[in-house]
Amino acid sequence: MAAVGLPPVAVYDLTLAAGKHSADRVIYAATHGRSIWRTELPKVKG
Repeated sequence: MAAVGLPPVAVYDLTLAAGKHSADRVIYAATHGRSIWRTELPKVKG
């Protein structure tokens, strides 16, 4: 998975979290020395 803003560095931690609504999902990626990156995942049908 790639998105705008995520630098080409090793990711040491991934966290999947609920968003503001029950169908929303957000993924956080933590890098060493490059901050934290966040993006919303597409909605899942079904």
